[in-house]
Amino acid sequence: MFDSTFTPTRPNRLAVRLIVLSPDNRILLIRYHDDPPLHVNHPELTDYWCTPGGGLEPGETHEQAAARELMEETGLHGKIGPVIAKQKRFIRYPDSAYIQEEQYHVVRVPHTHVEPTALEPNELLEIQEFRWFSIDELAVLALPVIPFEFPQWLKENLSAIVQGNDVMECSWVL
Repeated sequence: MFDSTFTPTRPNRLAVRLIVLSPDNRILLIRYHDDPPLHVNHPELTDYWCTPGGGLEPGETHEQAAARELMEETGLHGKIGPVIAKQKRFIRYPDSAYIQEEQYHVVRVPHTHVEPTALEPNELLEIQEFRWFSIDELAVLALPVIPFEFPQWLKENLSAIVQGNDVMECSWVL
């Protein structure tokens, strides 16, 4: 899946993604619009859904970054669960290219009121919408969910996640 024309211009970026679950087990996704496109092999991929999350700051653990990103992007609080999935993204912008290594954590929140508290300037431009979805709604979205395998993986593992059982860790490459 690696693009042979992809040459990183800076070190890998460590990041977290959050599978945010509402009290009724709906999943929070964010709709993005990226220009240039998100993925080097998919120039059409400018509009998509993705879980909340972002990069680690210097000296920050994945769990600390997850709690910070949850608050900044959604205004929500919740207990950050263990790592249950990993993904590598090959990201290319006009002035840089890098590999982003993401860890997925589950977080259960007490309500569904989303109110971002500290979006970055680029996020203000890219983020179009926040929406809660049932597992069945994920399968029929008009726009893709990133990573592409995420809706099916979540459908297969949601009951284990909700019950707090171990989930087989998977690895996606986008």
